[in-house]
Amino acid sequence: MVFLMLQKKFVICPSTGQLSYLSGDLVHIREDGHYKFRGRKDLQVKLRGLRIELGEIEETIREVSFVKDIVVEVREEVEEQWLVAYIRCDTESWDEIGLRSYIEKRLPSYMIPNFFVQMDRFPYLENGKMNRRQLSLVPFRSNNDFGGIHDKWEQVIANIWEDVLGEKVHSATTAFASAGGHSLLAIRLANLLSAEFQLSLTHGFVFLYPTIRKQADYLKRIFQRMARRIL
Repeated sequence: MVFLMLQKKFVICPSTGQLSYLSGDLVHIREDGHYKFRGRKDLQVKLRGLRIELGEIEETIREVSFVKDIVVEVREEVEEQWLVAYIRCDTESWDEIGLRSYIEKRLPSYMIPNFFVQMDRFPYLENGKMNRRQLSLVPFRSNNDFGGIHDKWEQVIANIWEDVLGEKVHSATTAFASAGGHSLLAIRLANLLSAEFQLSLTHGFVFLYPTIRKQADYLKRIFQRMARRIL
């Protein structure tokens, strides 16, 4: 058995003819000739039909100055899968909005984590490897009701969010992506909001105005302008 496993790890390199070891590391060659580590082949996953390299997401987030350590996992809940980033960081410098903005400029939308979870420390096995089983037990949704619903506008929008997300919305200041929304759900949300307010909204609206409060404020301004035109 061990011999067969070694056979799979050692191969003849077609370009040099030399015996080579397949490490499983994913890298790319930079312009200066150096290699940049992009993750592990065994950390490739499929999410909503798209192949994702968790290591690439981790390396991108690790570039942010206040991030000390990062692990990205796929979590499943209510027959839906979510990308969750567990982060150990300098809590005084923690800025989720800034972090999300940074990685949105560097990764495609389907590789942006839905949730960010701050960790004091990570669980490790005795051999020094990450205890991913224990990590999977850490809650990744927040039940914080900070930024509660203020008016009827926000309540109407919150009801639509709940229909799209399939769960109770506790805050008007939580970003749609942080609440578990992704691009496909954003399209549905935009369609339902368009129908409710008799407007033509695209899924880009959801990410440009990512919270219930920002969406409500925007829609209020639109209807105020329409009312002034009528007068």
